[in-house]
Amino acid sequence: MNSTAVVLMIITVLTYGIVCIGKRMELMDAVTVSFAVLLAGFGMSGGILALFGGFSLNKTLAVLWLLSVVEAVICRIAGGKPNVCLKQTESIVRPFLRTLILLCLAGLVYVVTMHFQPEDDVMINAGKGFTQYLWLVSGIVLVLVCVADILIHCMGYIKAEKTAQKILPELFVAGMVITAAGIVIEAGVHSGIAGILTAVLLLVAAGAAGVGLSMLYQQRDFAELVLLGVSETVLAYLLSAGILIGLNIFSLERAAALTLGFTVAAAGAAYAYKKTKPSCTFQWKKNLIGIGFLLAVIPLVGTTFGMFGMGQDEGVYQAKAIGYVYGYNNNFMTFDEYGDCVSASDKSDYMAAIGNHLEGYNFTLDEEQVQGVAQNDTTGSLHGVHTFSALLAVYARVCGVEHMMQLGTWILALSVFLLWLVLENLEIKTLYKAIALFLYVLSPQVLWQAKTSLVETTLAFVILAMLYLLTDKKHEEYRWLFCIPVVVFAFLHITIYVFMPLFVLMAYGLYFKTGRKSYIAGAVVMLAGYLAGFFMMHASSLTYVYGNYDRLYIGPVGPSNLKAFVTAVSVAGIVFSLVLGLLPVKKNTKAVSVNAQSMRKEQNRFKNTCWRIFVWVFAAAGLAACLLVMKKSAYPSAYMTSYAYLLSSGIILMPVIFIAAFLRPSWFKKKDSIVLLTAMFYYCVIIYSAVFKKEILHYYYYGRYIVPYIAVIVVLGAYILSRTAESMAHIRLLRDGYGMLCAAAALAVAAVLIPYAGIVVNGQDQTQLQWKILTELAETVDEKDSVVVLGEEVVPQLMVSLKYMTDCPVYPLKEDKEAAAVQCARLKDRYSHVYVISGEPESGAVADSGMDTVYHKDNKIQMDVKMPEELDGIAAWIPYAQEFVSSIQPVAVYEYISE
Repeated sequence: MNSTAVVLMIITVLTYGIVCIGKRMELMDAVTVSFAVLLAGFGMSGGILALFGGFSLNKTLAVLWLLSVVEAVICRIAGGKPNVCLKQTESIVRPFLRTLILLCLAGLVYVVTMHFQPEDDVMINAGKGFTQYLWLVSGIVLVLVCVADILIHCMGYIKAEKTAQKILPELFVAGMVITAAGIVIEAGVHSGIAGILTAVLLLVAAGAAGVGLSMLYQQRDFAELVLLGVSETVLAYLLSAGILIGLNIFSLERAAALTLGFTVAAAGAAYAYKKTKPSCTFQWKKNLIGIGFLLAVIPLVGTTFGMFGMGQDEGVYQAKAIGYVYGYNNNFMTFDEYGDCVSASDKSDYMAAIGNHLEGYNFTLDEEQVQGVAQNDTTGSLHGVHTFSALLAVYARVCGVEHMMQLGTWILALSVFLLWLVLENLEIKTLYKAIALFLYVLSPQVLWQAKTSLVETTLAFVILAMLYLLTDKKHEEYRWLFCIPVVVFAFLHITIYVFMPLFVLMAYGLYFKTGRKSYIAGAVVMLAGYLAGFFMMHASSLTYVYGNYDRLYIGPVGPSNLKAFVTAVSVAGIVFSLVLGLLPVKKNTKAVSVNAQSMRKEQNRFKNTCWRIFVWVFAAAGLAACLLVMKKSAYPSAYMTSYAYLLSSGIILMPVIFIAAFLRPSWFKKKDSIVLLTAMFYYCVIIYSAVFKKEILHYYYYGRYIVPYIAVIVVLGAYILSRTAESMAHIRLLRDGYGMLCAAAALAVAAVLIPYAGIVVNGQDQTQLQWKILTELAETVDEKDSVVVLGEEVVPQLMVSLKYMTDCPVYPLKEDKEAAAVQCARLKDRYSHVYVISGEPESGAVADSGMDTVYHKDNKIQMDVKMPEELDGIAAWIPYAQEFVSSIQPVAVYEYISE
């Protein structure tokens, strides 16, 4: 029987039971609740079956069918005959929300029942792929609670209303417990005891973070505490991983344990400061829009890209993450089998394979780094800062290597909710908050970034965490803690040195504005954290550091004294901050005379004039700089970084900011949070576009550099839109017309960008190898006393990854057939199994009769290969990918038997 038909039968039975216990419940509301119950039950039933190793789609639906019948019988006995109301409610909003939720749930059911068909049962029975089902549970519980809240508080359908209100929080907590149990089960399926240990440590850390936050933010909404607690845990894990990598003692278990230590310490500090018990409230309507956009992001970027392999940053991050999962925790890597190469030509071929095909494997290192580390000529480090690789790895430990790319889905979802909270902090009107979230989620660059294993989506999350703390005026005493995300930035991304001056100056500005010494402490923490992060990067990836700090090589400063220079500047900054903190900052609170008041008015008038001139000059200079860069560049204007910001932030928001700068400069100093956002806009967007990164020569790959700061444009633009609406508040017709105009403009932007966003959502870019094929290859060759020989065409994807996954010696295959046959024969003398993996079945030794085929599958490669000079027409103005070009590459494994 078709699975969708079974689902409809289950919904019918569930609906019957629900209307039995309802009091004049509307039929559509009952159907909505049935969908939510169905999906929550799907996750729980699937988890129970997977625990006993018998999961399949058909079995899960069968269990759900039985449970739905039991539910209907119990509800019929307890509630009596069905009592349905077919009339519509008087309010327009509630039926609209009900219908929207119903459509979303129907879409999720369709995806689940149509995408996971019985032919996938073999994969799912092995415990792989089950994470897709578990992902639904958290969202489902939130939707269920929102629906129940509407029913209880707005419509009064449930008979025992007080009892239901009491049960509602318990229902949510029960859902969270079930979700946590599912995560632990998933980790056990993929990684055994090590996975369960890691998952438990991180879940307890998230719980400790939530408890600490509930003490700091008294009577905070429970959903906010959960999501903020998860965010704090992610930040703590990144910091923990960075510290351990810097000391070269990293392991996933140690990082999880240190994360728990950080969150418990933070909770202890919160208790010591507040001297109060944890508390929270359940105000679901408050964050309904934010949670709605959070849920909407998940299906948009749920299908991520495949494996890239060595050659670009994301492929190197993937390889390092795989190494961490399988226990290769050292900052340096050595191919020990190179020492078994007998002849000089064999050694030369081996080094050539690394040099020609493992781009990003830095085996030519400075003496100061390899001294005492190098074991042979192949010793090297992988390109990049691998704090993010550690985050990918812990997700892979829990959900499986083949699913680790979906980390970006959840990081983007958290980022969207943090963006909502930032907009809430600034008291932006609901319509313009919704427009801001809509434009952010719709950005093709943001969506593409979240589907990759590149670090910038996580960096955007860190920046939003910083903005959340900076804009939280309700809790002024905690604002200085924005230094913590900055320290995480210092352990996460090499570009911290570009933005560090801005962050320190922001702390100084807040100090002079408020007189709070805590901001000086924040500046000291940031500078010390930056120095520690630099030492961590210097110790783990020296070549990468030298290459990316080249902007500082002015005069006597160079690679040889970079470490001393950075140390001296950081220490000088710390000393200066401490001296600055000793200076008195007085705030005049005494009563003043009439003359003094008049004088103060004159001073304020003068300050306002200076502010206007300041904003005008900066706005004009910023525009002029961007236009000058466009004029001088050899590339089309669409490839300028400033233009990329314009497209990626929703087209309309950057012009709105500049127009307001010229017409209403006073709006930018109404709140100190807006002053800070304005400073970030000029530095991170305008100066960065005109000085540091002038051009983006290929979308989307190089567009990743702007993703962390798109939120700054979105927040500032939303503030200007909302402020304009407030200025029209006294004329209702004008105010409503303006709101409709903004909504129409957002929809017009959507009409332009949706085709490109759709290509990103439905396609796969940067995919050289399917993850499923990688895991199958590892399982095929993972035999005792085995050796793997790789054809030239698969060396970038497999040489490092298979080494990590199987611990087998790995050799490049000789190009000449006779030489390849001799190579395999020699290896057969030393190993029981000699496996040859090739992407070209007719090449090398695979044509030899002594080969048996043990695995063969067609690998789908997808890439956007178009360059700027190839684009014309509309693509010259919107240079986003119009398609991802696909090709098929056969991947085969042969076992060498004899000559």
